[in-house]
Amino acid sequence: MNKCKFLTMAAIAATMVMTSCSKGDETVNNNDRVAAQFSAGNMAYVQTRVNGTDWGGGEHIGIYMLNNNGSNNFSLTATNISVGVDNREYEASTGPTATFTSPDGNTIYYPASGDDVKFIAYYPYSSSVNGAYELPVSVADQTDQSAIDVLYAPAGTASNKILPDAVLPFEHKLVKLAFSIITSGDVTIKIDNQYTTGTLNLVNGTVAPTGNETNDITVQGQGGNSVIEAIVFPGTNTGKKFHFTDNSGTYTVDIPDNWVGGTLYYYSVTLVKTTAVITGTIAPWGTVSNTGGSVTAN
Repeated sequence: MNKCKFLTMAAIAATMVMTSCSKGDETVNNNDRVAAQFSAGNMAYVQTRVNGTDWGGGEHIGIYMLNNNGSNNFSLTATNISVGVDNREYEASTGPTATFTSPDGNTIYYPASGDDVKFIAYYPYSSSVNGAYELPVSVADQTDQSAIDVLYAPAGTASNKILPDAVLPFEHKLVKLAFSIITSGDVTIKIDNQYTTGTLNLVNGTVAPTGNETNDITVQGQGGNSVIEAIVFPGTNTGKKFHFTDNSGTYTVDIPDNWVGGTLYYYSVTLVKTTAVITGTIAPWGTVSNTGGSVTAN
């Protein structure tokens, strides 16, 4: 009788030990999640952030985490979205080597399986990305150019919970124009017949205008030593013009370039009586180039 009681108590104790171990293992698994660590990569290339070559801090990006479903294809599709990380909103810190964290605690964790994943990201964040993974883009309002400086980070090197650091290689997708105008007083620049709305395809990083309607883009600033900037869509400019207006009148000149995405076009402009003289340099955004030409128009 005592022997039976001893065996029964031993069995109960063993069951308790096994249950305790099971719960302990579960707790370890829950705490074994590894958060993705994001940085912006070569910020010297991402030049038009709020503070020159730096992220100003507080910019919101969207992130997609992608698996390869057993292949080597990490493309952005609904079936490749990993553990529900579908347009997750993250926020930038300040500086040229910005890091990104979740503003609401909705942290991105790597798959517990340890599988490799890749990330696609873009700026500025929008909840209006459609089912075809197209981000709406508008350059109609040039007031805050950091808000329309569209950036795209294609899928880079794979990472996982063992190697959690993920670099987001952002690149500019639109065109930056910079005008240095030799005149005194305020200057208004009108760029005629430009597309002002379009989309960024997050699958392949291409930008395209929406529809056939074009509008004038207007920016303002001061002459002298200041630089007046605009951000526009890539495209051809045959028959299109710049119009410069200061206190002495309006000066018109043909746009001398067809614009390529991710490129900075720097124009030095002299307004003299009825003539505008433009000299220009063309460079990848964030670098310096000595190429360029000049145009004179009445």
